Amino acid sequence: MKSGLIVNVEALADEYAEGHLGRLAILNGVKSTASFLDILSSEHQRCCDVDPTPNPVELLSHASGLNALEYMKLHTLLPFSCFALDEEKRS
Repeated sequence: MKSGLIVNVEALADEYAEGHLGRLAILNGVKSTASFLDILSSEHQRCCDVDPTPNPVELLSHASGLNALEYMKLHTLLPFSCFALDEEKRS
């Protein structure tokens, strides 16, 4: 287990961050993703002694044991969004 969570699972290959967050919350018996983000934030601050709290994707990447950039590439639409915005500029 990479963090102090009761149940910690890595994101599935094609799973987006929101789905991963929801699955982690359910597996840990937390009723809302917002509450679970608070738990992740507290855990991150406790183990990493950082302030301010990182964004949700960084929290999920830390819980998964991946660096934030790799997690963003694999589990968010950010790469696609950047491509789409770039394509829009060229039009």
